[in-house]
Amino acid sequence: MYYICDDEPMVVQEEISFPSSFVKLSYLSSRTSGYKTLLRIILTHSTIPPGITKVHLTITIEGRLAQKWFPAAINLIYTFAWNKTDIYGQKVSGLAEAIVSVGYEYESCPDLILWEKRTVTLQGFELDASNLGGWSLDKHHILNTQSGIVHKGNGENIFIAQQPAVVSTVMGNGHQRSVSCTNCNGPSHSSKLFAPVALASGTDGSIYIGDFNFVRRLLPSGNSISILELRNRDTRHS
Repeated sequence: MYYICDDEPMVVQEEISFPSSFVKLSYLSSRTSGYKTLLRIILTHSTIPPGITKVHLTITIEGRLAQKWFPAAINLIYTFAWNKTDIYGQKVSGLAEAIVSVGYEYESCPDLILWEKRTVTLQGFELDASNLGGWSLDKHHILNTQSGIVHKGNGENIFIAQQPAVVSTVMGNGHQRSVSCTNCNGPSHSSKLFAPVALASGTDGSIYIGDFNFVRRLLPSGNSISILELRNRDTRHS
């Protein structure tokens, strides 16, 4: 019966260019310490069921509890402002889950409240890579590894954790190579595989493939080379 939506944020953004430089100073008011995250909750609409006397609202986020009730009326809207801290007053960075419960109390049954519960994700504090007194360099970004968010210096956020997984082919063309692995070195997408059974990664971004009787290396450049040949009867890669 009720709806939740984020309020349109009132954000002030400013950029200052450096002469003879591609770098800019960027300011975004939503990244300041006093900026609060707003949540707009539509409790009732233009019509309400007869007999409702009160509308109860409970919001829990990061251990904090907010409770309110309103006399029943049409078009009830409440805006919740979160200061982006937990119950201990500590700053919460990244994303936080809020549980919103709305209860409807009827005149005919005052001892029973009908509750509806929903969850919503709210934005906490954003990490600051530059620490320039509220300003940042537009080319200086920082990754929040816990929430999977890239906070860019120009004020943009990239929510990596919420993006769908992408699977793509890095080696092989769908055909099986010969056991002798002739012509195995070259572009990885045109390289054939025999029976890949093991994978490992290197510090330089290389991928090592245990491909039956060969250990092959996929370079960051996209080329593959064979680095070790095993006897056909000894094809363990561990």
